[in-house]
Amino acid sequence: MNFPADLPIHDVRYVGEGFRERERIGRKRNRWVKRLSAMPPAERQVIREALADVDRASTHTLMRTASVNLARLEAMKEIEYASRL
Repeated sequence: MNFPADLPIHDVRYVGEGFRERERIGRKRNRWVKRLSAMPPAERQVIREALADVDRASTHTLMRTASVNLARLEAMKEIEYASRL
């Protein structure tokens, strides 16, 4: 893979390693759509908010990891620059 696996993807049609995994994920999606459609609106809203909480937490973790990596990169550049002097 030429990009980090934990980044959000822009096209969910390609989630999964191969055809069978994509098929399994698609079936899971369809089951969830059916279950969510059958729920009362208030219950569906509770589930939607829980999913949003999960997304916010993973985005926060991703941003924290990116800032740590940026700090490490800057420190490495400073060390490299200092070693040239």
